[in-house]
Amino acid sequence: MRRARVALLVALTALVCGCDDAPPPAPDGDVPFSLPSNPRTADTASDESALDGPIDSARAKSAPAAPAPVAGMRGLRVDGRIDVPERVDGTAAFALRTTRRWVFPDRSRTDVARPELGPAHRTRHQRFGDRLWFLDAGELEPVELTAAERTAVHARAALEHAAVDAAYRAALLWPDGFEWEDTGAGTWSAQIDDAIAGELDLRATPPAEDDRLEIDVLREDELLVHLVGFGRYEHPTRRLPASVSVTTEHDTYTETFERIDPRAFYLDALFAVEPPRTVDEDPGPSTTIYRIARVPERSWRRHAFDAPHTDLDLVLERADRLLATLDLALADGSDAVFELDDRARFTAVLVRLAPGRDAPAGFEAPRPGPALATDVDPHRSGALVEALETLGSASSPASTSPGPPYLLQLGDAWQVVLPLAAD
Repeated sequence: MRRARVALLVALTALVCGCDDAPPPAPDGDVPFSLPSNPRTADTASDESALDGPIDSARAKSAPAAPAPVAGMRGLRVDGRIDVPERVDGTAAFALRTTRRWVFPDRSRTDVARPELGPAHRTRHQRFGDRLWFLDAGELEPVELTAAERTAVHARAALEHAAVDAAYRAALLWPDGFEWEDTGAGTWSAQIDDAIAGELDLRATPPAEDDRLEIDVLREDELLVHLVGFGRYEHPTRRLPASVSVTTEHDTYTETFERIDPRAFYLDALFAVEPPRTVDEDPGPSTTIYRIARVPERSWRRHAFDAPHTDLDLVLERADRLLATLDLALADGSDAVFELDDRARFTAVLVRLAPGRDAPAGFEAPRPGPALATDVDPHRSGALVEALETLGSASSPASTSPGPPYLLQLGDAWQVVLPLAAD
């Protein structure tokens, strides 16, 4: 466990100083707050015993559960602040900004950043069912903590993240979210079968007049997380804590909630780095170009950006807010596609109603027609530009497009679609 503690300290120090080269590891001791350890620094397991951990490999890579609202909420977004005090080595105090998102029951994403150091100095956890990825500050590619070849450090990090995630959900959704049972001793208990951590026991001491809510998360009698919620965040319908104090094996910190949005609902692309695919869903090689018989006959509404964007995450958030505002649940077949300009920048969100759905005011009539499409990984640098060049070279020079190209999420895959004029 010493290696894990040292890695935690190194990750925090790198974020504190904003540099790539972290100082030598510090000796064991209490850590007031630290970012997650970087699994890239962990030794690769050399024998099967090192792979023993809380994650059952036989359960891995299954599809996530379908989104299931909790108390009418399809998802949740929480923006918070963690004030890190001055350290004994003289490092000045600073603040971490957190953004936590959920689509219930098993999609979540946690971003932790120091905004003054720029976008590269942030960590990220993305959970999609029984898969969990970690992106460390300064890295470009995430590490999958639930991969079959995981190390013992990976497995422990995945377990602790799942436990912390459960504690936050319990505090933010109380008394909903789990099947709580009164123990008769002033506490409540619940058992969950987490897709990553396995069976977890939750114990809660409900808030009284002091608005103090305590949550413990245990696995096989081992206390993984102790969370205490304080105060009350002003909300018209939910009883929400204003802040939480969280204690795990390695960390103790207090997070103050600055914004809680119970109306949030997000697309899968925000959580899945590599969504699982079945053979039937595999779109084939990325160079495959095929003609779509007709663009679907679906009413649509265009929401333009003030300026072109290149950040897919920001575009996805904009689409999610639009869908929530318009009260269009993805389950009914409504979705959003992302309009591109000739430089592969995002210029607008096109909200599309489910086929056959009556169009409310503000939606335009369908514009069906033929199109060319190519598969693409929009997270890869330069991929969208390459896709537009591929489609442009595949279409006839005499062809005219009735509309700009757009990025479409199709199942677990992404495509760039170029509408064509009718033959």
